[in-house]
Amino acid sequence: MAIVGPAASFVLAIFFGIIWFFTRGFALVEEPVKYLAIINVVLGVFNILPGYPLDGGRVLRSIIWKTTGSLKRATFIASTAGRVLGFMIIAVGIFFIFVGNFLNGVWLAFIGWFLQSSAQTGYRQIVFETSIKGIKVGEVVNENIVDVTSDTTIQNLVDDYFMKYRFGRFPVVENLKSRKLVGVISIHDAKEVPREKWQYVKVGDVVKKISEKEKVDISMEVSEAIKRMIKNDLSHLVVMSGGKLKGMITKSDVMHFIEVRSEFH
Repeated sequence: MAIVGPAASFVLAIFFGIIWFFTRGFALVEEPVKYLAIINVVLGVFNILPGYPLDGGRVLRSIIWKTTGSLKRATFIASTAGRVLGFMIIAVGIFFIFVGNFLNGVWLAFIGWFLQSSAQTGYRQIVFETSIKGIKVGEVVNENIVDVTSDTTIQNLVDDYFMKYRFGRFPVVENLKSRKLVGVISIHDAKEVPREKWQYVKVGDVVKKISEKEKVDISMEVSEAIKRMIKNDLSHLVVMSGGKLKGMITKSDVMHFIEVRSEFH
């Protein structure tokens, strides 16, 4: 699939080149198709360069992946080639700037910077994806949670929970007997209540009701959980098991898990 992009550019270049050949002498047609032919050649050559994430870099990665059997290693090599290529283009751009070709130099330097930055980001992304592949939420979930009852005052919430446990958020239940989950209250929710009202306002009065999009089953893959957080702009997810609260998971929990796991792999 990756080779299709450069191939399409070369096919278009040939197409416009043929038109240009037969329309020489007709300025209104000749110049535009000549320009289109040249542009497509340049695009084709640029895209086929062996540096990820260019199409040529994707082809290189596929070849190395086929040879080594390691997507991570293949991406590392291809993205390294992409970064080297990007720095080379930056160097050419700087040279152009010094010789007086300022605009083209700046443009080349920008392209080089974008290429090397994209190559680095692409490698980090693949490392992240391979690190969490197959991992279930149950392996990452923080089960060491402390829940708060709805009738707890904001003052007690701050003094006995936020100051004591140093968590950024707590699940809220109706009462200790039913332990029915109501929602999750964060330190930001508490700060929205005027300090002079902390002794009277209860957690149940300000907690945001739990929504279905905030709930995930313990058997869900972490990759799907992360996608849900990003899609719904959530900082946490409530993990359920058999309809009961099992724990909570945050983006920082996932990152910490990956960091620790990488130390032993």
